[in-house]
Amino acid sequence: MNRTLLALCLFAVIILSCKEHPTEYRSIPREKLQVEPKDYKKYADEAYAYCKANKISTDFFVLIDFSIHSGKERMFIWDFGKNKITNSFLVSHGCGVQPTGQDCSKEKPIFSNQPNSHCSSLGKYWIGRKKMPSPSFGEKYLLYGKESTNSRALKRDIVIHPWSIIPDERPYPNGVPESWGCPAVSPRVFKILDDKFQSTSKSVLLWAIYP
Repeated sequence: MNRTLLALCLFAVIILSCKEHPTEYRSIPREKLQVEPKDYKKYADEAYAYCKANKISTDFFVLIDFSIHSGKERMFIWDFGKNKITNSFLVSHGCGVQPTGQDCSKEKPIFSNQPNSHCSSLGKYWIGRKKMPSPSFGEKYLLYGKESTNSRALKRDIVIHPWSIIPDERPYPNGVPESWGCPAVSPRVFKILDDKFQSTSKSVLLWAIYP
């Protein structure tokens, strides 16, 4: 009798668990599901010290983790005041020797600072204060490379720009279309970034990493 009662109790617990877990999963905010489980705190701490020392914006910075598959969100806005990521977006990287608009290097991009390499460059950039017109994409933000790995960014015309073929939703396991080296985003995301950049009175740091 005791065994029968125990079995019934265990069965009831299992049934209740099965009913509760899907509800709990659906309640997780969508934004949280779009951030890879990585710890960027050390980068944020270094970025804050860098921004403070160079007298650029200490409100937030933009981090791009190119080690993440390009079909997943890997451009992040880190809010220094809240000490956390507040936004995550899809972003393109350079196609290198492959055709632009494809996703040939979606899992392993190649980096270069050389002109005409069509590759992205790692390191710290200062984002231009003013949005500029772009003959090809309508508008853009200039990027000023501050390290030996990205010092030719301005000469190479490596900029943040909108690109209509960049999706807003994850294409994973496919990647996003690859550019000629620019961190291109969807038009919707460019508008979000534009609003953020204009909300601060100083240049904003963009830091591209491949940990």
